[in-house]
Amino acid sequence: MGIWMVVRRRRLLALAGVGCLGLLLFWRLLCPASDRAVLAEEGETIQLPVLMYHHMLQDSRLLGDYCIRPADFEADLRRIREEGYTTISIAELLAWADGQGELPRHPILLTFDDGYESTYTYAYPLLRQYGMKAVVSIIGRYTDQYSESDDHHLNYAHLTWAEARAMQASGLVELMNHSYDLHSNTHRRGMNPLPGEDPEAYRQLLLADIGGMQAKLEGALGTRPAAFAYPFGYRCEAGDAVLRSLGFRVLLGCEEGINHLTRQPGGCYRLRRYNRALTFDMDAFFASLSEGAEGAL
Repeated sequence: MGIWMVVRRRRLLALAGVGCLGLLLFWRLLCPASDRAVLAEEGETIQLPVLMYHHMLQDSRLLGDYCIRPADFEADLRRIREEGYTTISIAELLAWADGQGELPRHPILLTFDDGYESTYTYAYPLLRQYGMKAVVSIIGRYTDQYSESDDHHLNYAHLTWAEARAMQASGLVELMNHSYDLHSNTHRRGMNPLPGEDPEAYRQLLLADIGGMQAKLEGALGTRPAAFAYPFGYRCEAGDAVLRSLGFRVLLGCEEGINHLTRQPGGCYRLRRYNRALTFDMDAFFASLSEGAEGAL
């Protein structure tokens, strides 16, 4: 090979290297560092523990499986911080799923079902004090009722729309769908069909109740919820199909366990949750999370 051929070949290789470098620099300019990190982590799996709260009162005969003291909740928030966990929102979870955001190293989701007014009176000030986030799933019928009522006894009152808007405006609380009037365990089991119920009539029932609640939440709060909490945890495949058709991407159940979630752009997650009863063992809870993380490696 003549010397001029060697020189020419070296020049071509140099130009190719410059071209590749230029493309790399161009790509880096277009993609922020955080997005590049997300693209590099496609398919990653995270461990997401979820706590489920309901009611909160000072010393009361109602304390038990579904009602704790505000002091218990504050102790939970302190423990979460001490263990190195960071509360996240549904919006952050879905941004991560779609490759448009990152999550903290140890995420945790705090959820409140039913939308009791005690959530606004006791839990919300503590969330603001500790700078932590939560998801509150409300029952439309009761929020309508107590928005029009002067009876606001904390033993049984539910959030008003004004209280829901105030919490949402803080950026710490997301309001989600818990049905409009399917939170019952007598006539039917939550949102499940009755024995022998016509499939199309059942589908229309869910569209009217849960879909109507979506429209009500969007009208009252300006956002369309991406999460649905099953009333009493009851679910079925036919019901899930309707929920997916309504655009829900996070379904909050009552089965206990650790969630190991794989990034699924546009996907739907059904999350297990730990019910925070008065006798809940927080030491055992965090020990199980540590074991779960080790098992996932």
